[in-house]
Amino acid sequence: LVRRSDGAVQWRTPVGESFAQPTVFGDVALIATATGKLHSIGVQDGTPRSMAQFSQPLAAAPGFDSQRPLLY
Repeated sequence: LVRRSDGAVQWRTPVGESFAQPTVFGDVALIATATGKLHSIGVQDGTPRSMAQFSQPLAAAPGFDSQRPLLY
């Protein structure tokens, strides 16, 4: 994560494979990978929160509904 005001790196979290652009959803960044993993990482400090494995590659960034707690 980089600070918007000056571009300074705040934290890094290695993913270990290619991934789509992260999506920020509340206080987590969601990262979809080419091998079908969906990582949830805390935006404040980069701490991994959870990971879900899908049976197919995830080639696009996740989307969400800002009016309801739904993730697509």
